[in-house]
Amino acid sequence: MEEMADKPKPASAPKVDPAQQELEAMFLEFKKGVQKQFGDQDYETHYNLGIAYKEMGMISEAVEEFQLASKGQAIFIDAMSLIATCYQEKGDYEQAMQQIQAILMDERCSSGHAIGLKYELAQLYELREMKKEALELYQEIYRVDKTFKDVAKRAKKLKGNAPDTPQASASVPSRKEHTEKVKSKKQKKVSYL
Repeated sequence: MEEMADKPKPASAPKVDPAQQELEAMFLEFKKGVQKQFGDQDYETHYNLGIAYKEMGMISEAVEEFQLASKGQAIFIDAMSLIATCYQEKGDYEQAMQQIQAILMDERCSSGHAIGLKYELAQLYELREMKKEALELYQEIYRVDKTFKDVAKRAKKLKGNAPDTPQASASVPSRKEHTEKVKSKKQKKVSYL
């Protein structure tokens, strides 16, 4: 009898909610159906699915759909911008900032889109306590459009709180600088496929 008491009890399997399993199975079937019916080329459908997933709080799935949608020329900027928003909602501000900077570097980004994207980027800088960088972008926006949203108010607030110590410039890198950075990163990646 003592021998049995010394043996460890087998670990019990984690309890899985049957309702959750059923919901996940239904979701996978739904995704397969969408893929079968629309494929990867129906960018508008993927964009709309991304919005639906985002509204349901399914951020990873939304990002996947927006990535597919971004291949469509007509909705490239909107899809990429929503990917940045998804990263921001996940609390991944660094990834959100990188996403917006990549959009700004893309030749498809018009000056009309750029001002809104720079505003979003400045807000992210503020969230990250990068006040100098945020101020520089707000001032850049203000020079282009003094009436854009609350840019004057935000710039004034940050200017009053601007640190005296110099920091790295927040200006968006040129397309050439961005291309060189991307090439450098690609050279460093190792694939195991």
